[in-house]
Amino acid sequence: MVWIYGGAFFQGSIADPRYNMSYIVKESVEAGHPVMTVAVNYRLAGFGFLFSQEVMNSRNTNLGLRDQRIALQWIQKNIKAFGGDPNRVTIWGESAGAYSIGDHLVSYGGASSGLFHQAILESGNAVGPPLNDTRWYQPKYNRIISATGCADASDTLECLRSVPYNAIYKVPEMGNEWYPIADGDMIREWPSAAIREGRFQKMPLLLGQNTDEGTSFAALGQNTDEDIVRMLQCSTRWTFTPHQAKTLISLYSTDPTVGCPYGTGNRTFEELGKQYKRYASMVGDMMMDGPRRFLASEMAKYEKNVYSYRFDAWSKNDTDRIGVGHFQEVAYVMENPQFLGTDKQTLSLSKQMARMWTSFAATGNPGGGWERYDRSNPKNLVLRLDKSYMEEDNYRKKAIEWIMGLLR
Repeated sequence: MVWIYGGAFFQGSIADPRYNMSYIVKESVEAGHPVMTVAVNYRLAGFGFLFSQEVMNSRNTNLGLRDQRIALQWIQKNIKAFGGDPNRVTIWGESAGAYSIGDHLVSYGGASSGLFHQAILESGNAVGPPLNDTRWYQPKYNRIISATGCADASDTLECLRSVPYNAIYKVPEMGNEWYPIADGDMIREWPSAAIREGRFQKMPLLLGQNTDEGTSFAALGQNTDEDIVRMLQCSTRWTFTPHQAKTLISLYSTDPTVGCPYGTGNRTFEELGKQYKRYASMVGDMMMDGPRRFLASEMAKYEKNVYSYRFDAWSKNDTDRIGVGHFQEVAYVMENPQFLGTDKQTLSLSKQMARMWTSFAATGNPGGGWERYDRSNPKNLVLRLDKSYMEEDNYRKKAIEWIMGLLR
């Protein structure tokens, strides 16, 4: 199992104690499905995903993804010496790590690379934001070369290579909001088009997202329809026209009982915005629920071992969190006691998830009554503290289908 961490492509490290995989390895051995784990670092932010016409011309795009690919090549050459099987590699990631895996599925026209054979995607994949638009990158690049004294160089990219690390690191534009892009090379087309047309690697897949992802990404202060329309038009992740934005909000009710965080009844969270729950529902569907459903359905056309989940366990350790937001499942899957506490229900669900993840890696089947994703009757496993169960994957169907129809 090759772990690719998240962090919005600008932060993260395998040194993070939350990614201590000794516990999930121990669980896999005890369950009779022993796995070996590998974790890889990759270049982040402007160092890994800098983009401009100059970068494109020099064929230095998506360097962070290429770092990951080199690590997978290293594994193919060397993992046998450690007792691993190079023919049974499962790539596994969360958030930006899952987006990375989605990109690897469609890389080089979807040609089989032999570098991995299964994939686990937690809260992210290649479809949708942040790979929709690249128009804001060139101005950012121009500000970087101005700040580093390279604006007048005949070759600005070569000039940047000569700038000391401590100097370039301090340039604000080198920070976040750099993502993988469709470069015509490694990622040859919009991933949504590649997946829709079947140009991706077909393999067993385990994927899902958390119930209230939108609470982790929705901008605060959305009080009116007009506020939401403006926000949808100015986002760097989506490029809605005014008509599209108005159509989208018409698909979501103002009734707080059906808003995100879900299952919170009439509570409005008005202090975060009078339409916070409505907008958070839209954002979660755009970023996570819709793309997950799309990839699961498309992969299930070709591969029978596709398993989809919705993580719905409220954190008992973090009472300040709103809903079951982004990243909350990671400690459970890793079965990391440092971040789980001592609650018996929490520890029981964590053991269940760790065993399912490693069983999938070892056998292609997570077990535990988890039903395959069937396009004619799609279902998710809902992972809960009280009792996990299978649900029909048809919530907010009309809105999600409309959103996914916007993708190229």
